[in-house]
Amino acid sequence: MIFVVGSGRSGTTVVAKVLHEQCGVRMGTHLPKRQGLGEVFEDKDFTALHARALAGEIDLNALRDKLEDLGDDRTEPWGMKCPATVEFLSVYRQAFPTARYVWAYRDPMMCIRSYRRVRPNVKDPVDLVRRRVSKLQRWFGLEKPFRCLRLDLSQIMPEEVLAVRLRDWLA
Repeated sequence: MIFVVGSGRSGTTVVAKVLHEQCGVRMGTHLPKRQGLGEVFEDKDFTALHARALAGEIDLNALRDKLEDLGDDRTEPWGMKCPATVEFLSVYRQAFPTARYVWAYRDPMMCIRSYRRVRPNVKDPVDLVRRRVSKLQRWFGLEKPFRCLRLDLSQIMPEEVLAVRLRDWLA
C-alpha cells in the first residue's frame, strides 16, 4: 500500500493521479469530485474516519482498528491520499507497518498562496500549512524546520518514504 502525504495544496492530487492512472495503484474506492478541482483521489471512507478522529468522536486506538479494517477490504496494489493523514502518521505506521509513503513537498509559501486562491474559505491557511509541514518534518526526523527549495529530500528520508517536489514533476 502507498500513502500520499503532504500539506494541502502541495501536489498530493497530482501524485495520486499519476499513481492511479500511470501505475495502476487503486487510489480509493470512492473518488469524489470537488467543484473546480476534478477528481481529488481521496477515499471517502478514510476521510470520514479522519473527520471523526479530528472531532474527538473516536480515539487513536479505535482509529487504528478501523483503518486496519478498511485496509483489509482493499486489494493490492492500493493507495490513499488525504492531507489530514498527516495528523495521524503514527497511527498509520501502526496499522500498516509495511506501507510506503510518498511525500508531496511544495514550498510552504506556495501552498498558502494556493489555499488563498483556490479555497478562500480556509480560515487560517498559514497555521494549517505550518502545522502539517511541521508534523511531517518531525515524523521524518528532521531537526530543523526548512524552507529551502534546493534541499535534496532523498538524502534525509527514511527508507519507506519517497519525497517528491511538485515543481520537479511539473518542470
